[in-house]
Amino acid sequence: MTAFPPAASRSDRFPVRRDLDGDFALTDLCRLDAAVASPTKPHRWLATAAYEHQIWRLDLPTDDRLLSWAKPVADPAADSEPGESDLALLHAFEICGLWHPPVSDNLTGLSAPRACAWLAIANRWILLSHTSGDLRLLNTACKLIGAVWTRWPTPADDAWPSIAGPLAHTARLLNDATHSLTERLRRYQPLTSAAVSASSFRPASTASERPAILVLAGAGSAGAQQFLADLPQPSPVTAVCWYAAPDSAIPEGSAYASAWYPPEAPTAAPARRSQPHLPESRQHLARNWDDVTGIVNHHRADLLVLIGMPIVPKQVLRQARLGVINAHNGALPQYRGMDAVGWAVLNNDPIVCTVHKAVAAVDQGNILATTTVTYRPPAGLRSRVKAAQMDLLRAVTLHTAATGRLPEGRPQGPGRQYYRLHPHLKRVLDTRADNLLTRT
Repeated sequence: MTAFPPAASRSDRFPVRRDLDGDFALTDLCRLDAAVASPTKPHRWLATAAYEHQIWRLDLPTDDRLLSWAKPVADPAADSEPGESDLALLHAFEICGLWHPPVSDNLTGLSAPRACAWLAIANRWILLSHTSGDLRLLNTACKLIGAVWTRWPTPADDAWPSIAGPLAHTARLLNDATHSLTERLRRYQPLTSAAVSASSFRPASTASERPAILVLAGAGSAGAQQFLADLPQPSPVTAVCWYAAPDSAIPEGSAYASAWYPPEAPTAAPARRSQPHLPESRQHLARNWDDVTGIVNHHRADLLVLIGMPIVPKQVLRQARLGVINAHNGALPQYRGMDAVGWAVLNNDPIVCTVHKAVAAVDQGNILATTTVTYRPPAGLRSRVKAAQMDLLRAVTLHTAATGRLPEGRPQGPGRQYYRLHPHLKRVLDTRADNLLTRT
């Protein structure tokens, strides 16, 4: 079996780091001995049983009844769309913390029987991703495969050699799915979207009393510095709270450390960084959420503007009288969550930036403004997305400063949650980045 696609010239952007990212080279997987009978589709009730038995939890014993559901048996009633159990199981796997680098440190409790069940789930999701078009299933399948590959072979467990056959079969399915996805990316057609731009609202009146506006940004955020520097003077921002988060960041060498964007041009100019026009007395440093809450209360903030922040807890969100706003690099509600630009490219959807009201449910508050970002030239996409987000945030902030109220928001309907892209899919995107030049 020959792995597809061949190594791309730009694949070194995301080198395979087996232990750090739970990653694999498809060529290595395809070298496994596949001289075993090819299993058929996994049982249709596998996801239900796996969710009920919390198969993602390594601290629980593997129930023998679950393993019987994981056996590859013929199932003429197998469905072509993921069921509620599939999506619930996928979400549980994605948020359980197993994929936070270094991934190998999280997998010490992965046994061979559980690994077999994970591979059966991966098989089901690879097939369902093809029939349903939901590539989230393929993405999480890659994480399950990478986890098993990271732990195999394990000399301390005599059962691990039995994984070779199932792993080889899963590799064959993944190879076919990768080939299909790569070919689909090759046949991209340009798509556009009629999006509401930031210029669609203008201040119609002047606020009787200037609202207190506080920017809450990650410490050292270049985007926040530029946002502040580009505001008219005197600045409508009352103060800035720089949040120095506890050290839980993803290691810099991990492919999960940043979202996927097309490769930048080698001669691309560095992003412009200006200093914010705010005195030191109006800039504060917070090291925890209690510090943030105290600073917000001290300034009696009416509006809180988030820039480069992790998930903000309720205790902060409820402090601002008018609310909290956040910029997202995806269309809402269609692209909630992580790696929205990469997912939009994979799905051949327009790239849309959104400013929304931040609420306890991530990326689910009222939509305040959106704008579409063109794909080409691909080398500048990252900077254009960042600029679009800051422009939208700036427009909403100025509107609120002038009127004393937020723009009229639009409630979100049902949406779809996305998760961090596995490095394998980032490499697939890189192999076709140049072929996407026709996108608008």
